[in-house]
This record gives sequence, structure tokens and C-alpha cells, in this order.
Amino acid sequence: MAIGTQRRFLEYTKLYLDALHTQVRDRTVEKILSIQEYIELRRDTGGMKLCFSMGEYGLGLDIPDEVFEHPVIQEMEYMANDVATLSNVS
Repeated sequence: MAIGTQRRFLEYTKLYLDALHTQVRDRTVEKILSIQEYIELRRDTGGMKLCFSMGEYGLGLDIPDEVFEHPVIQEMEYMANDVATLSNVS
């Protein structure tokens, strides 16, 4: 597995677990999030970033960080993530 792929997988796993922890904490104290706060948290609780990194690994890709960090790629990732996670709200 390429170093960038591994790093992204670990980073996305941490984001996912941290977001789940935040969600549980917020629910415990009955905190109501603003719409923007909810969207930002949902982008990580949905696990789509993990899926993106697993897809990169499964396809044997070694995509450079410069590509992932490009603003257009970031916006595409947000949009794809939002479509998947916001259409599956529980």
C-alpha cells in the first residue's frame, strides 16, 4: 500500500472515530447543532472518506497529495460525500 494511501486511511479513520465520539457526546447532553455544524459533522460520521481511501487502495492507486489537496478535488469530495451522507440521515 502506498504511503499516501495509508496516511489518508489513518487520517480518515481518526476523523470518523472523533466525529462519532462528538456525536455521542452531543446526544448525551441533548445539544442541538446548527445546520452548518450538522453538515460538517455528518461529513465525517458518514464514513465516506474511509470509503474513498479504501477505493484508492482497492484500485491500486497512488494518488499524490497535491491532487487530493487541489481545491477542485476537495470540492468534488465534499459534494460526493454530501450526496451520500445527507441522503441517508438517521
